[in-house]
Amino acid sequence: MFIVRLLLSLLLGAVSALEANYFQDVCPESYCSLPEMKTEYAANQAPNIMELHLGYCRELEVLRCTPNLRILSLSNCLGDPFAKEDIQLTYKLNMLHLRRSNISELHENQFSVMYRLEILELGGNSIERLANGTFRELTRLEMLGLQGNLIKSLPEDVFHPLENLRSLDLSDNKISNITRDVFARNLNLQTLLLRGNPLTQLVFPTPGAQSLFQLLDLSRCRQLKELVLHSHVDTLILEESGVESLQVTANKSLLRLQAANSKLSHLSLGDPISLIELDLRGTLLVWRNISKVFCNSRSLQRLDLSQNSIESLPLSYNNVSRDLCLLPSLRFLNLSSNQLVSLQLESSFFGPRLAVLDLSHNKLESFSPEALDGAHDLRSLFLENNNLTTFNYRSLYEKHNNLKTVALFGNKFSSEFYNEMIEYFHFKDVNLIEKDFPRKSEAKQHEWSVYDILIVIFLLGVLAYARMYLYKRGGANCCFGCKWGQRTEDNSESRVRFLFRPESET
Repeated sequence: MFIVRLLLSLLLGAVSALEANYFQDVCPESYCSLPEMKTEYAANQAPNIMELHLGYCRELEVLRCTPNLRILSLSNCLGDPFAKEDIQLTYKLNMLHLRRSNISELHENQFSVMYRLEILELGGNSIERLANGTFRELTRLEMLGLQGNLIKSLPEDVFHPLENLRSLDLSDNKISNITRDVFARNLNLQTLLLRGNPLTQLVFPTPGAQSLFQLLDLSRCRQLKELVLHSHVDTLILEESGVESLQVTANKSLLRLQAANSKLSHLSLGDPISLIELDLRGTLLVWRNISKVFCNSRSLQRLDLSQNSIESLPLSYNNVSRDLCLLPSLRFLNLSSNQLVSLQLESSFFGPRLAVLDLSHNKLESFSPEALDGAHDLRSLFLENNNLTTFNYRSLYEKHNNLKTVALFGNKFSSEFYNEMIEYFHFKDVNLIEKDFPRKSEAKQHEWSVYDILIVIFLLGVLAYARMYLYKRGGANCCFGCKWGQRTEDNSESRVRFLFRPESET
């Protein structure tokens, strides 16, 4: 009897082994993606798998089969995945991406087992609270993403001691206040994204504690009214923010300031000698305040002042203040959608390296090419939708042989004058963007091809065949009312006989 039972158990074991799904057979390569975990896998090792993506992580027993896993992506986890024992086996991970899960809180030493992590992405998980020491053991961490959560506050030591942290994304949370000590120990932090937070106070470390930010994004922070920067920032983004006053106290100024459609009305950049890009579209800055910034920005290359109701431009030399104002490095200038009526002949904006000038959608009634005498490298000029009635286009091109693109439509030129400019610029190989006054002589005519001719011959043949067919079927009563080339009987006597025919015959 014992022997029979033993044989039965061996037989059942062999059958189950034959029916088992081996994980290594499903994912034979180093990359493995399982959108849905509907199958139970046999507990065999799959040392080849280095990167694993689980689209629906109800059970994490599969992690027991991947001893060499380096990259793990989990989505749609039910409950807290960090509370499960299997997650403790991922101590070799370099990257963890967790999304679309319901994790309300991250506790102290939450990632102590994953001390080798370099990239941690936790965006979109409904996280509300972070504890001091949540990331304490992650000394190798370089990128941390906490965007799209419900975080309301940041404890002072929450990012300690992440000395190698370079990029931190806290966008689209509920953070209202950031104190001085939150980033004080993150000496290598270069990218900080805070856009879309209801910030009312933001205090950065004093000089020396933080030396450099390559990118600081505060766009859509509409409750933040004042910003003081003690640290050097390469690129500052304030688009659609509520910042009204910006003060930079660092030794070096910004490299790039993008503040389009913001509430910025006061700007103090200290020494703006390093500024190379300035975007102030649709801001509330007073013209006399920002002109002081321009006059000292000798490295400025891109300047966008569109949609600012500007009525006049600064001169190169101010006789009243005796200040010299030059922009020798400026290459791109956008002054569209302002209130300019005329251009001064000695404006500081039109320097020797200016290549692109946009003056469209203003109120210019006259334009003198002499105003651009200093712009020796001008390549593109946009003057559309102004009030110009005449334009010295010959003089413009003679002084700017590098000109490649011109836009003049939407002005008050006569059609004859506009066509003269079209012909001239076409002869000079200059692209004149045309929206008005199309010339009839240049209307594109259809050129007949052999295919078109054959189609016409075929249609004529079909028409002739249909006419002959109707002639044979209908005779004198065909739908055309006559035979092909033969008149039908149509005289007054036959019509009279038809009218007086008895009803029985009809």
